[in-house]
Amino acid sequence: MMAFTKKNHCSAFYQTLAGVLLVGTSCSSIKNSPKYGLGEEVYLSKIDEGNSQQLYLEEQGEVLEFYEVERKDGKWVVPDGKSPLLVIDKTNPEFANQLHLTKKSFDLDLITIPIKYRPAQSVVPSQINSVLNAAAYLGYRLDYYQLDGSATSPLGKVNLTTDHFGVSFGGFLGIGNSDVNEFLTAGIVPIDYQGIVLSKGIAAIFAVNKFTLGLAIGWDNLLDSNRSFWIYQNKPWLGLTIGINLN
Repeated sequence: MMAFTKKNHCSAFYQTLAGVLLVGTSCSSIKNSPKYGLGEEVYLSKIDEGNSQQLYLEEQGEVLEFYEVERKDGKWVVPDGKSPLLVIDKTNPEFANQLHLTKKSFDLDLITIPIKYRPAQSVVPSQINSVLNAAAYLGYRLDYYQLDGSATSPLGKVNLTTDHFGVSFGGFLGIGNSDVNEFLTAGIVPIDYQGIVLSKGIAAIFAVNKFTLGLAIGWDNLLDSNRSFWIYQNKPWLGLTIGINLN
């Protein structure tokens, strides 16, 4: 059996994840914006107390153009010859503060759960664990955006910004490792090793602008022959999640 050092593997894993996060969030153009930024997509749009309607956003240099859309063959399309319903100049964003945008989507993420809280089991007290793991997350997501044209540079130039709040609910399935030893098997397993576990559960992910954090409830299943002795087998835990969006 190949031996390894848990600390080194964990360090390499989180360094890799940090690198992916930096690459994945380095986009600045609206055309390639991450979830927290506006993209060239269809949004449920509302101006102050007016009626909500579906509008398609397109970026044209320093101008944001919003077009009315209709469903055709299962897709959103802009009718031929339609002019923009609303135009916002980034350098003079009149009405920007009155515009509220909402987007609904499916959320596919790669997540890790760096902290797990395990309630007490028998004579073992409650514990907080930090272990190596990764999981695929699939959920339903709502993103809310509000344009803000009140910020200015030191030269008095208007900076159009976007305030964002997002929430996603879904489930995850992944794999990781966990301690297996005499203490965690009621004295039955005399050795100390890192067992491979299958992790599953549900999570809620919250995002405020670039900051994202999730809460998870999950269960671990040890995959080797000592599963029936492990005190945490299929027992619930609470965890914090971080991750990157894949779609």
